[in-house]
Amino acid sequence: ETGARAVLASDYETTAWLRFYAPGLAVIAVAQPNRYLDAPEARLDAGPWLYVAEHGRPQNGTVTGNFSVVSERADLARMRSGKTITAYDLWQVDGPRSSMQGKKP
Repeated sequence: ETGARAVLASDYETTAWLRFYAPGLAVIAVAQPNRYLDAPEARLDAGPWLYVAEHGRPQNGTVTGNFSVVSERADLARMRSGKTITAYDLWQVDGPRSSMQGKKP
C-alpha cells in the first residue's frame, strides 16, 4: 500500500522475523555490517522504502538520518493470543543523502 520497493530492517531479529514469516517480501538488511557477509548487496537509490525497526532500537535515528524524506507511519504490533509481543516503528523513507547499501539475506 505504500509503494515501497522493499522493507529495510536494521537489526538481526527483525530481519530474520520478516524473512521467515514473509518469505516473498523483499527485505534489505541495513546498518548490520557484520551480518549476511555472503548475501548480495543492495544499493538504496530511488525509493520509496519502508523502514521497520523494533521500538526503541538505537539504530532508528542512524538509518532515518540517511534519508532526506522521512514520513513516520502507524506503529505495528506483533501479537500472540491477543497480547503484544513486540512493537515496531515504521517510516517511509526516500532520497538517500549518501550512497547507502544493504544486504539481501
